Amino acid sequence: MNKEIEILETITFNKLLLENNENVLQSEKRLISKLSKYTNNKFEDKRWIEIRDNVAKDIVVSFIFCQKKFGNNLTHLAKLFQIIIRLRGNNFKMDHILTFFLFLKDNNLTPRGMTNRSFTQYEEWLNKACTNEDTKQTKYVAALKFQSYLGGHPAVGIIKGIEAYANPFSCSGVEYGRFEVILNEHLHVMDEHFSNTNIELHNRVYYWIQRLYLVRPEDATNTPIDCVKLFSENIVTVKFYVGKQEVATEVVDKTEKNPYKIYFLDLKQKQMKMLYNLILKQQKISIKLQRKANKKGLLLTYEYDNGVVSNQVTNLKKGTWTGSYWSPLMKELFPNTPQKKRPYIKSLKHTGLTKRASQGWSRLYLRDMANHKSFDTIGNYIKGETFMDKKQEEILIAEKRREYGGFKGRVVAWGTHEHMVEKIENDPDAHEMTHGFCPDVDSCGNHFVCIGCEFLIPDMALEEYYYNQAITWVNKSEMQREEGNEIKANDSMTRAGLFHTLFHKTQEMKERKRIADAKK
Repeated sequence: MNKEIEILETITFNKLLLENNENVLQSEKRLISKLSKYTNNKFEDKRWIEIRDNVAKDIVVSFIFCQKKFGNNLTHLAKLFQIIIRLRGNNFKMDHILTFFLFLKDNNLTPRGMTNRSFTQYEEWLNKACTNEDTKQTKYVAALKFQSYLGGHPAVGIIKGIEAYANPFSCSGVEYGRFEVILNEHLHVMDEHFSNTNIELHNRVYYWIQRLYLVRPEDATNTPIDCVKLFSENIVTVKFYVGKQEVATEVVDKTEKNPYKIYFLDLKQKQMKMLYNLILKQQKISIKLQRKANKKGLLLTYEYDNGVVSNQVTNLKKGTWTGSYWSPLMKELFPNTPQKKRPYIKSLKHTGLTKRASQGWSRLYLRDMANHKSFDTIGNYIKGETFMDKKQEEILIAEKRREYGGFKGRVVAWGTHEHMVEKIENDPDAHEMTHGFCPDVDSCGNHFVCIGCEFLIPDMALEEYYYNQAITWVNKSEMQREEGNEIKANDSMTRAGLFHTLFHKTQEMKERKRIADAKK
């Protein structure tokens, strides 16, 4: 394989730990060295300053960090944090994380020793150190981000993700009674209604795209006519528009370079197969009725003329689906439920994110699923206390030695098999949600993104295609990184990882077949 693809396997902290005999400091040095080639930051031995024009004016991202204050160990962690946060494409005020480093030093702690109890102590420490509530909130979130960004670092070794650390300072929209989690009994009624073939086709597609992929209503109405493609026998790609648009004029921003987001449909799952068939039917109708599409509210973003699709965007008419359509429908479906207790259309997104958070999803993955650029906005949908239940916490903390597998921001503890079975039995629908728990609870729980998931079955006929796509996306990632677009570069590298995994699975299948044939 191309050497560049080895990046996917070599830049993992746990792997470096093994190579360096569990020497954390040496592993951090090597990780900094590996990551530094993907950033323009320049560091000196005694003191490091970000080389940036107009540093004094840009107070959000400018900082000067002195090694004498905290010693070598914390300097390494600060460098590591700053490199990674730059890779994520986020701006951050360094003072906030320095407050956390001071706490670590005062209490003789290292990130390896940080536990839920330690964060409680940090909260108490902040209460004494800060009088401004907003400042406490910001500094606490900064500490959580630091732990989250380190991913595979031993700092998060005892948890399934940063979600295990509830944020007591969090204040989000859910506290005001808006966009609450939809009750399961209400969800079943809504699902049954939108499974009815008598319901207008585009309304069914609108609903199920929002239900399965947590997109905003305006995104659900912007699905291109080629939004589903068969990836392999049971895997289908689905894409929809998530770029900028002028709400008042309902015109898509044509200057957006990558306005679409791509997810996967598992045709073995009932709801996803239904959505796939719905969109296929919608596409066929769209091609025939393109000229009348805007009036009919169909999901079109490409012009179709004389059998040729041109890459032009049409005006999209969302109509009043979220207003005069949704509210009367909820009144019809739930006549005995007070208006304030009926499901809001945006509650579909809140519900999906909260359920995933309660199952151990990482903040990084939740942010990507919600299509947000920052972690802070995730707090608008989910509550900290949903992140980890007491039973799960006891199991994870009680284990002396654990092994972890992680991919795309999620850290999973093997050895929690019984609890995962219990969780799935208590929520039978959990494994049916896109990217939710696999029916095989021994697996990592992420459909189509985890290297170890047996449900990621490649099509042998696409072996060369997988290989070429892996190379293409790695090269694209490198180009985007050179252009300074770290967010898209990371997304491209994740896509490369998927194709890389599929290709290697074809090699494994060929090897198994060779061994089986040799035994005959």
